Amino acid sequence: MDGAIAEHGKINLLVVIKEFVFKGLEAAKADFKFGTQQYRQVSKAAFISKVKWCEWAIKVLDPITRRTDKKSFEPDQLEESWVWLCSE
Repeated sequence: MDGAIAEHGKINLLVVIKEFVFKGLEAAKADFKFGTQQYRQVSKAAFISKVKWCEWAIKVLDPITRRTDKKSFEPDQLEESWVWLCSE
């Protein structure tokens, strides 16, 4: 993603969450760093998940991600998420 940000400036992001698995503190630190630094360069983010807490987490993280247009989708809405990401 750093390369895409360096090349394009702002990017759109598609995140597919299949399940939640805690990968340890180093992974949590990397996620936090992304959330507080690189995420500023994300114009739109589509989150695809059947995990129920995903939509709640998006709202909780809004103070960090408020410059990003965010939307949640169900796993069977992949095509709709791409259409939304690519729209103006």
